[in-house]
Formats: sequence, C-alpha cells, structure tokens
Amino acid sequence: MTGKQKKKWEEVYSNMLAITSLQPWEKISESVPLIYHKKDCDEPVVFSIWGYSSDICGVACYFSFHDYLCAMKRLKSKNLKNEPIFLLQNMILGLWGDREEVSKENKELIKELSLKFRGKGGWLFFETYAERCEPRFLTYEETVLLADALGNLCLMLEAVFKKGLKVDFENGETVQRSSGDDGVWYNAAVGYKNIQELLPVTVISQSEQLDALAAMPAGSRTVELDERCMPVPARDDKTGVAYCPLLISAADSTSGEPLVLRYVSYDEDREDALYDVIEEIAEKFGKPKQIKINDEFTRWSIGDFCEKAGIKLNCQQKPLKQIDKIMSEAFSDSGIFDVPTEEEPEREEKSKVINIDRRNTQTLVIAVSLGKGCYRHIKISGGATLEELHSVILDAFGFEDDHAHVFFLNNKAWSDEGYYSRYIEDEERFSCDVTLSQALEEKQKFLYIFDFGDEWRFQCRVLSIKGEACSEAEIVRSVGEAPEQYPDYEDFE
Repeated sequence: MTGKQKKKWEEVYSNMLAITSLQPWEKISESVPLIYHKKDCDEPVVFSIWGYSSDICGVACYFSFHDYLCAMKRLKSKNLKNEPIFLLQNMILGLWGDREEVSKENKELIKELSLKFRGKGGWLFFETYAERCEPRFLTYEETVLLADALGNLCLMLEAVFKKGLKVDFENGETVQRSSGDDGVWYNAAVGYKNIQELLPVTVISQSEQLDALAAMPAGSRTVELDERCMPVPARDDKTGVAYCPLLISAADSTSGEPLVLRYVSYDEDREDALYDVIEEIAEKFGKPKQIKINDEFTRWSIGDFCEKAGIKLNCQQKPLKQIDKIMSEAFSDSGIFDVPTEEEPEREEKSKVINIDRRNTQTLVIAVSLGKGCYRHIKISGGATLEELHSVILDAFGFEDDHAHVFFLNNKAWSDEGYYSRYIEDEERFSCDVTLSQALEEKQKFLYIFDFGDEWRFQCRVLSIKGEACSEAEIVRSVGEAPEQYPDYEDFE
C-alpha cells in the first residue's frame, strides 16, 4: 500500500469512528435517507444508517438516488424468496460486525493502520456491494469517494447532535447538505417523503416494442412471472467477476405450462430482460390478459411498462403455485448449483443413500437455532453424515424434506468454499459422503440453509464432542416453538 492510499484509508476510518461516537442509529432508522449533494455532480450521495435499535450497526453509502430507491424497494418488498441482502444493492457499506465476518483484505488493512478492534460486534470494516455480485474489497477510487462522503456525513450528523439543528426524523424530515450560491456549505432539515420525485423521468428503452405490444389485442391467458437470484455464484468469462445469475421464469397460471425460463447474465440489464420476457410471451403465446407476481420490487420495475402495454399487473403476497412447482422440479432434476452453459454436460444424479459409520466412537452435541429464542440441541453420532444431520434438523423443527439444502462449514452463506449439498457439480462436496467427525470440530460454527426459495437459515454450533458411541440421533434440549414452514398468505393490494 502506498503512502497516499494509507492516508486515504486513515481518513475513512477516522470519519467512521467520529460518526460512531455520535451513535446516530439510536435516533435514525434505515428508511431515512441523509442526502449530500457534491459540487458539480448530478447525482447526490444518499446515506442509510443501519442498525436502528440493533446491536449490528453501520452506514450504507449509495452514490445515486436510483441505487438508494432500488435498495429500499427490495428491502421493503413483501418478497417471499428472501434473497441474501448482498444480491440486492449497489453501495459501499461500513459495518461494525464480528471478527469472522471481516475479509482477509480488511484484516490486513486494519493491521497496517495499527487499529485494534475486538469483541462481538466490535470490528469495523468496509465492503463494496454490486447488485448480484459477491461483496469485495474497495478499490482506491472507491476509497477516495467514501472518505469524502463519510466526512460530509459526519458534518451533517454533528449539525444535528452537537450544534442543535432541529430535524424530526420520525415524521418525514432528514438532513440535506449542499453548497449555496455563495459557496458556503449548508446543512438543512428537509422533507424526504417525496424523494422519488427528485429522480429523472424513467424512459423505457424498448419504446418500439412497447408500441407493438400495446397495439396487440389482449388474450385470455393469465401468466405467473417470477425473478430470483440463483444463490451460488457463477463467474463472468470476460471480467472474472463472481456474480449470481438472475433467473426469470413464467408459467401459465391455469395449466402450469412453462412459458419462459431465462438466465440474466452479469452484463445484462435486469429491467430490459423483464421487458424482453413479456414481449417473448406475447409473441409466442399471445398477449396475456394478466400477469401475476409476488414481489413489490418487480411491480416497481415493470408496472409502468405493463400499464402502457395494456396488461393488468396483479401483485399478490401468496406464493406463485405454478412457478414454485416448476422451480421445485427443476432443482430436483439438476440441482441449485448448476449454472447453465451453452453445452451443459450430462452427469448422473448422486444417490441420497446414507451410509453411517456405526463403528465411530464419537458423539457430537450440536446446537441448532432458527431465530432468537428457538433452538434445539441434537446429540448425534460422529459417524453420521451431513446428509443425515440435515434430516435430523428438519425433524427437530417439524419441517418437511421437500427442498434442496446446503451446509456452509465456514459459516459464510453462499460462499464458494466450504459447502456441501445433496446435488452438486464438485464430486468431493456431496453431503451424503462426509461424516460429522470428518467435517466438524468442537466449538465450530457452521450454517445450514434449507429451501433456496424461502431460504431458512439454521445457525449451528458444535457444543461438545465426546469419545463415546451413539446409536441414534436424539433431541436433548428444545426451546421455543418453531415457525410454520408454509404459513398461510393473504392477498394484498
């Protein structure tokens, strides 16, 4: 690291530590945008204070209104798929977290800056998030932008918490920092309820296709339309970027006939891909009368397009039954870990046969929690496989084994290392081939994820390993009522 880079990083950490001393997360919720208008820039920086009434806190920096609004729409969406948060946003995040969350690059940086962090939730680090991509370490250019942004955010918060600027955060006011005509910088209390009005008018790029679609007579078909990120990253051949492909699928709402199944790659525009799918449905099957979705973010993205095309858009909170059926069958056949290529190689499905090593003389006690106040302690043989542990966990929480699963032994969700599953391309990573004695150590934390649609996350920890045989798995402690696997959903407007 050059002296110039080190100095800029010192500025980033200094600004964030100054912000932390003001404890803004005690007064400002994540939904309140704080706005900094840079000189000679069309787009402002929008900050979101993460951690309102929470132990985990930080600052998210969005470098345009559009990125901020997209993130808020995704976070507030009544979206049943519960995709990991890193798939949804374009931002730089400074976060106070646990040591195991800190990347190798951030740890090396902290050491070089002679900073000391310790304790649960006591590590400050920074990452860049790009939609559908894995979080990564900041470039120098991003460090320069962040240093300036956090410095100005600090001045904004000092105006409120030290200099008495009156801002009613709970009733639609926020802080806006900008340069006046006299060249002096001002911090002012402003309303933010109409922040979307500050965005430029969206121009739908497929105007010719839209005109043709609008001129088509509406048919009688109702279509279910869904978009979701595939949680296991692929890698872009050109740039080497690890990203999660977006899957757009459509089915006839009555017959369940699959209409479109399309993967959106790293360099494709998501909204354009959605428009293209609707146009493809119209060309092949006739213009649909109605499109059903269950994601507010999708409605926000294609609502104007559908209205101009003369297609009714129905957003509901209950699951899309035909889409879910297609996804379930697709995942059962090929596995969630398969990323489509032009020449998809054939391979045999790995059998779900569980061969337990009954000669193993170890017994593990594993704590498995599903949210606060709901956990089970499981006693199980070290000769049992991860596959059997998967079945025991589901039984312990009363879940049906009707979806795919994955173990992340490094405790990092959707990382491309340390995972084991039933269906997978890597022959050394089948969960039915690895015993618990081979995979786990005492006090080890790991993550078990079940159902890649609803994405149930079970946090696991090896409490003890004893040198004694165990013939059958047993629940030795049960606390809290497990949530319903399939709650009843009601329609919403």
